[in-house]
Amino acid sequence: MFWRKLADRRWEEAQASGALDDLPGRGEPLSLEDDSAVPEEWRTAFHLLRNSEHAPAWIETAREARQRVETACEDLRRAMAGGATPQGDESRRARQRFEAEIGLANDLIDSANRLVPHPSLRWSRWNPDRLAQGIAGPRTT
Repeated sequence: MFWRKLADRRWEEAQASGALDDLPGRGEPLSLEDDSAVPEEWRTAFHLLRNSEHAPAWIETAREARQRVETACEDLRRAMAGGATPQGDESRRARQRFEAEIGLANDLIDSANRLVPHPSLRWSRWNPDRLAQGIAGPRTT
């Protein structure tokens, strides 16, 4: 928190003093297409796919996995907000459903990682305990 406030203050001071007025590219749109993680031989193909709003199968598979995780997290949040006690049967069943969904999402991530064109593009698997802890608190058995 301290570093953020310090950085914000320094940024405002630099703006007020005019130190940022002569930066290259000022007033021009930002290029948000960073292909540095994409191997050189794949960049043209990725550019064509991106412009046609299509994605390689491994990206679509990873998106599906991410959507499963988001849905599972939301379902667990709803179950816990519904008054389920951490030791109760409903809470245990919600946690089991959550862990099963995260397991399926991790299977999709494994499938996507087998298809990636370069190892640097692999995704990490989700840890269901860490995710659930952020939603429902530590597990009590």
